[in-house]
Amino acid sequence: MSSSVQERLEILKKKKVQCQEALNKQLALEQKIQRTKTQAFEDEAIHIDEENEMDTLDWTASQWEAHEQKYKKQEGGYKDLTDLAYSTYQKATRKRAVDMEKYKNENHLSPFEVKSTKEDVENLSKSLQEASEIKKKRRRKEEDAGTYITEKNRQFNMKLEREYGS
Repeated sequence: MSSSVQERLEILKKKKVQCQEALNKQLALEQKIQRTKTQAFEDEAIHIDEENEMDTLDWTASQWEAHEQKYKKQEGGYKDLTDLAYSTYQKATRKRAVDMEKYKNENHLSPFEVKSTKEDVENLSKSLQEASEIKKKRRRKEEDAGTYITEKNRQFNMKLEREYGS
């Protein structure tokens, strides 16, 4: 190679290094600006949360109940299967009527013996049968419904069906 080509190559290499350094400086500056914006946003959110916290300390019982009812209605999704299982358990136990006085008396008299009345066993059996029938109906609906735009649409509709039932 000729010396002029080598000189030119050296100049281009130096230029490349300078450009990379300038780019890195610019990138660092942009990241710093972004961090400050994010930090400001987080600080503002924390400030708003603190104000809301102070407001909630002054609430009456009726205001708390209204607030809880509002957020109960908004609950829909689950973080994981544990939350889903817990929610399912809560729904199932809400449906069952339990005589707590009777339970406490029986447990107090003989804590190591489990005594179940025929009526309790029948109620449990009935609720398990109902749950089984609901699952069977759901499976049949899933099998019957075959006209979906896409597979993703089918999965979404199945999810809605599981959540809200119909």
